[in-house]
Order: sequence, then C-alpha cells, then structure tokens
Amino acid sequence: MMQIVLLIGVMLLVGVVGGVSGVVWLRQRARFLALREYNRGVALLEAGQTSPAIQAFQAALRRQPALLSARYGMGLAYLKDRRFLDAIKLLEAVLPEKPNDAMVYCNLGWAYLSIGRLEDARVTLEKGARINARVKELYFNLSRVFREKGDREQAIHYCRRALEIDPAYLQAQNDLNELAEIRYDAVLNMELLQQALQHFDDNDTDLMIRLERGGA
Repeated sequence: MMQIVLLIGVMLLVGVVGGVSGVVWLRQRARFLALREYNRGVALLEAGQTSPAIQAFQAALRRQPALLSARYGMGLAYLKDRRFLDAIKLLEAVLPEKPNDAMVYCNLGWAYLSIGRLEDARVTLEKGARINARVKELYFNLSRVFREKGDREQAIHYCRRALEIDPAYLQAQNDLNELAEIRYDAVLNMELLQQALQHFDDNDTDLMIRLERGGA
C-alpha cells in the first residue's frame, strides 16, 4: 500500500511540474511570437509601409498587451501616418515608462506641434533637451515651434543649435536659410497709431509714412 501511495504522489508531482512547464512554455511562445511581430513592424516602418507596420504592432500587442516596445512602435507608426491624436495617446502612455528617453519626448513634441499644441510641444521638447542635449531633432522641432509662434530669433537660435550638433543637417540648414529671408514688420508705436485714428487726415502723408516706419 505504501508503494502505491508513493507512486501516486510521484505521479501527481510530475503532473504539477509538467503543468507549470506547459504554462511557462506557452508564455514564452506568446512572447516569442509577439517579438517576431514587433520586429516585422519595425522593418515595415523603416521601409515606409506604415499601415502594414501598424497591423504588425497590433498583432504583437494582441499576444503581449504589456509589450512596451510594440506600443511605442505603434505610436511612431501613427505619427508617421499623420494620425497625430492616436500617436499622442500612445506616446503619452509610454512616456512614464521611458522617462529618460529623449527620443520619446522628441516624438511626442512633434505630435503636439503637428496639431498646433505649441506650448505642450515646447515644454515637452525642452524636457527632452535637458535629458539629452545631443539630440539634434529636439532643437529642430523647437525651432519649428517658435517659428509657428512668430518668434524668428528663437527659431533661428534653435536651428543653429541643431546645426552645431550636425553641420550637415539639411532640414535645419534649409529652415535657417528661410528664416534669414523672413522680414517682420516693425512694432507699431501704439500712441502714434491712436493719434492717427483720432485725428485722421487723408492728406497727412507725413503721419502715414511715420506709421509705416514704426514711429522712426
């Protein structure tokens, strides 16, 4: 009887170990398949095939919902596909998991910039630059933010910062050339403008010339 009890005990133990091993194997297989889909998504994204890349990242997340790299990859694919709101949702969720990755800030800042959330873009990009001051894209995107704000001097400043990191950065050089050609009107002298409006005389050409010169 003792031998039978021992045999049953050994069989149960083997069954438990076998069950645990099976669960571990299934999890490892799911992770392997998820990573395979993720790598496929990266390759498709690099080839410019955004829609198939998104599908691959989605397939990876179905197998491993917590796979951070797949969520980030899909956020980048949405960004490249100009689905900015979808990109922002994913990148904002990824950011707390990758708080020291300057490129996450860079991509999120670009997404904010693309939908006109200029202040969010500025704050996000500046945080990224504090984390890693050698990412040229952070400064280039900051230049675009200030250009949209109408601040030519700051836009030029950040273009030059990007070019300090990479003198061959063509986009920054093109933007810098364009910024150098932009002419802004002089700031109006408000007192003179009020005077013109209250006592307007269409024969007073001297006053209108002074207005055009900003009161010079």
